[in-house]
Amino acid sequence: FFAYPDGRLADGPEVRSRLRDALAAFRPEWILAFDPDFPPRVQHADHVASGRIAGAVADGVPSAEWLLRFSTRSGNFAVDTSGLWDRKWEILMLHSSQFAGKRDRIEGLVKGRDEDAGRRFGVALAEPFRARRTETGND
Repeated sequence: FFAYPDGRLADGPEVRSRLRDALAAFRPEWILAFDPDFPPRVQHADHVASGRIAGAVADGVPSAEWLLRFSTRSGNFAVDTSGLWDRKWEILMLHSSQFAGKRDRIEGLVKGRDEDAGRRFGVALAEPFRARRTETGND
């Protein structure tokens, strides 16, 4: 998070450079980021910014083969999460401050989205991604 306060991340050369350096040090094969272009609903500005920043630097990360954009309505790849719902919900609840008084509504929203994706990909529940190989990954 580079110590940016929640909701305050904005795209710019400094944050792009910081992310590029962090990814070069970490050497990921996959970069996961919010989808800034096809979100399933209105996204927070910092989520859009983080997706744009990740997309801008992904091709310059030598180890990265794939950019996987989550929170998307244009998934072209999915992970079958049918047996993982309880664990996924447990992890989401680690961010319970984001869901104060809205737990049931959020659970229905997230599970409904996973069910919709599952139907599209032929499983009970799925996590969709808009995936593309990076320029490095195309070698």
